[in-house]
Amino acid sequence: MDSLSLVAVADELRRATRDRRLGAVLVPAREQLAISLGLGQALFVSINGAEARAHLVEELPEAPAVEPSIQTHFDSLLRGAEVLSIDVPDFDRVLTLDLANVDRVGTPHRSRLVIELMGKHSACLLLDEAGLIAATLKTVTHAVNRHRELL
Repeated sequence: MDSLSLVAVADELRRATRDRRLGAVLVPAREQLAISLGLGQALFVSINGAEARAHLVEELPEAPAVEPSIQTHFDSLLRGAEVLSIDVPDFDRVLTLDLANVDRVGTPHRSRLVIELMGKHSACLLLDEAGLIAATLKTVTHAVNRHRELL
């Protein structure tokens, strides 16, 4: 996916999330994430090296629960979040969503969903307010990449 296409997706996503909160989060297959936006729309993300992309779809795909713990974790962190901003920093192949939400006990917090569409180096991360990784769709250990671990 190129930068120009990602900017168009960001524009479309801004319109789709205006005055709405994020809905259910599914992991339909390994390295894929789908987030319901309501009104029959969802953000679909694939960080698979051969098909890295992000785009809007008309409905959530079926979720065979390939990675139920990852799905449950992302869902607990993203469901109900308000989208504060959507950006493609420096016209790069990175899509960021700044979010505001409350946890299970009602404490407000902010986070950032970072979707990097860089072929085999693609990643989907949820960062907390301090910039630490709260969730990742794909774990990358030091044995795989000695410059950047995603844990």
